[in-house]
Amino acid sequence: MEVLIFIVVIGLVIWAVMSASKAKAAKQALKDAFLGSHDGWDAYVTPDLEQVIAIDHDGRRIAVGPLSAPIEVKWADVASCEVERNGQSITATNRGSQAMGAAVGGLLLGPAGLLLGGLTGSKRNVQKVSELSLKVMIDHRAAPLHRIIFVKLPGDGIKPDSAMLKPIIQRLEHFHALLSNAVRSEDRARLGASQQPALPQGPSDQIERLWALHQSGALTAEEYGVAKSRLLAGEDVARLA
Repeated sequence: MEVLIFIVVIGLVIWAVMSASKAKAAKQALKDAFLGSHDGWDAYVTPDLEQVIAIDHDGRRIAVGPLSAPIEVKWADVASCEVERNGQSITATNRGSQAMGAAVGGLLLGPAGLLLGGLTGSKRNVQKVSELSLKVMIDHRAAPLHRIIFVKLPGDGIKPDSAMLKPIIQRLEHFHALLSNAVRSEDRARLGASQQPALPQGPSDQIERLWALHQSGALTAEEYGVAKSRLLAGEDVARLA
């Protein structure tokens, strides 16, 4: 009986290892396919091969969400991006915000960086890091919120100035800066478009206005006919409209 139990246990262990290996191979295949189909994009796939964030500078698009089914939206559809430490936001850029994007290697981990915490007298209040993530909100009804985890550690975490965290923080800052710049770029483009002078109306638009004035009683039938004739002849009738 003991031998049978031992065989069953060994069989289950082998099955679990093979299943995990197949699952990892399948995820790796998804990663390779995604990166291959998004060549030229700035892309990051989480270490567990679950989430992805990618930015297309030429097409002004981003892809974000599960690696198995990422969502692609335009830059204009990005509402906000935030850096989170241990589940709490420490810096954010929102639609219409003038907040500056992160400077690579400087904002989060510097002489008085946000990850290190503020100064308390002569001592620095240092909060250990157990998780760092990028939270992205997009204009998408089914899946508006996405959290891309860059590092997740067991226990209480480690000090933010740890050598192990430095390249991860730089990578996180890089993507936060790219998304922040994309959000502000769309804001500038939208503001510029709203400040453009109105294009002159064509003859058909002006005739429609003249007809509306005639229908409202502001122009008689004779005045409407004269104005329409002058308009078709290429004269300016804006004063009558």
